[in-house]
Amino acid sequence: MAQSEPVYEELADFLQIADKIIEKYPDKFGDIDASKIACVSIQNKERSEKKMQIWEVKSVKPPISLFSTKDYIFVFHQKDWDELADKHRTLIVADCLCSIPPGGGGDVVSMDYKDHSMMLRTLGVDYMQRNDVPDILETDIDWKE
Repeated sequence: MAQSEPVYEELADFLQIADKIIEKYPDKFGDIDASKIACVSIQNKERSEKKMQIWEVKSVKPPISLFSTKDYIFVFHQKDWDELADKHRTLIVADCLCSIPPGGGGDVVSMDYKDHSMMLRTLGVDYMQRNDVPDILETDIDWKE
């Protein structure tokens, strides 16, 4: 039996949240050009249980970038996105933004410790599973490098 191809849809919520994070924390995310980011969700499939991370970044580099206005495409499964509380959506978008280095250009900052160290140092281990994490758009966060 042939597998069905993924059905993608733009995830506009992601970009709205990214804009707010970039605006609120220019010292940490101000180098990111939001116009170079896209986000899509897979509508017709669920994430494999073998994949722990709920998002993926696709880097758009030459020669493909000659035909695209985006340098980064973040991919979620719609079911995963829908199951996140608003403050956890904001945290996951911040985590995604940590993948973009100053200057962007399609390069990607690798994760360390299976996450970005700034997120772990600031929010602690398992921050996505905890309900006591702050809403970073409602609270001023002292990001720890």
